[in-house]
This record gives sequence, C-alpha cells and structure tokens, in this order.
Amino acid sequence: MEGTKYFDGTFTWNVNLQGRITGIAPKIGFPPLPGKGFRGGKQYVRDSNMKQFPKEFKRWFHKYYKKDGDLDATTDELNDFYQEWIKMGQPKVK
Repeated sequence: MEGTKYFDGTFTWNVNLQGRITGIAPKIGFPPLPGKGFRGGKQYVRDSNMKQFPKEFKRWFHKYYKKDGDLDATTDELNDFYQEWIKMGQPKVK
C-alpha cells in the first residue's frame, strides 16, 4: 500500500503510511541567474586561461564572442578562437 501526499502551503511532500516524509526533500531558495551571484574563486583564478593570449585578442574576443552572462570559454575553445583571430589578420578593437 502506498502513502499519501501532503501540501504544506509551499511544497508537496510524499508521506509514507507511518507519517514520515519520504523521497528527496525539495530545495529551498532560487538558483543564481546566469552572470549573477557567486561564481566561485577569485577573478584572476577564473580568468587564468586568458592570461596566455595577447591583449588585442582578449579585446576582440570579448567584443565579438563573449557577452554578459555567458559562461567562460574553455582553454580549447579559446585556442580555436585565437587561431581564427590570427587567420583574420589579428584585427584590432578599440
């Protein structure tokens, strides 16, 4: 025989026949929005994979590819963008 469900005004809980909550408890709160809230670590640590590239490339990448709220690119992705930038003649961005 199966238990029942109990709604406490916010969440619906699964309750067994002994009256105990079963299953996974719902998480309380809201996840941070992309680009908002805590990202973890210091910025210089998060951006350490960008340090290996020239300043002109960093400016070009942030103007044409990286938008506010986007996740950081991986090292492999950055290498691909860097090769593309070189093939384009290393355009300068103001």
